[in-house]
Amino acid sequence: MKNDIVCGRSVTETKEFKTTYGDRPYYFCSKKCEMDFAANPIRYVDKSGSVASTEGAPMLDEKGKKVRSPV
Repeated sequence: MKNDIVCGRSVTETKEFKTTYGDRPYYFCSKKCEMDFAANPIRYVDKSGSVASTEGAPMLDEKGKKVRSPV
């Protein structure tokens, strides 16, 4: 069992609510969570600590706008 990266609920690995980002599959409990992830995947991937899949991607704020890199 895996956890939905958006809301944290336990989910099973099904094809119903699934997307791939950075060569990694993500599973969701609902279409809403899948759509929230699709709107701004960096927000959720950064929270999970997965850096490799976001390398080279722009940093986005909560509204999905690009922000300047802290580097």
